[in-house]
Amino acid sequence: MRVVLLAMSFILLATTASFADQQKRGVHGFMRGAGTPWLKAAMKDVGTNPTGWSHQWCGRYMREVMPNAISSNRAIDWKHYGKALKGPKVGAVAVMPHHVGIVTSYDGSSVTLVSGNHSGSSGNRKVGVGRYSRSRIVAYRWP
Repeated sequence: MRVVLLAMSFILLATTASFADQQKRGVHGFMRGAGTPWLKAAMKDVGTNPTGWSHQWCGRYMREVMPNAISSNRAIDWKHYGKALKGPKVGAVAVMPHHVGIVTSYDGSSVTLVSGNHSGSSGNRKVGVGRYSRSRIVAYRWP
């Protein structure tokens, strides 16, 4: 029993320290925007390809998870979706010239996105989570 309590105390301390460290660095995390249904849906799809497409399907995937989605499958066309934001926000759409995804967290130099057509070999890509330089983002949009 003592070992279990000690282990639980250590985990709590480590988690708290990690969160405090993130706050010091200015990391804005998943919990603040986790209530958006589109972000929840996208996180459930991680590791899958619900579109059935084999090439360039990040924009197509966004059409499946975002409310009032645009009719185009091209990533760059998402820069006209919804309302413009001045910067990242958890749950927002982040648009790059050739990729699009949903912000799960961000800090001063990078954004973490959940997106379709992520990593893996061509034709074998899945919904995944990846980190990108904020300088690559051309627009942040909100439904």
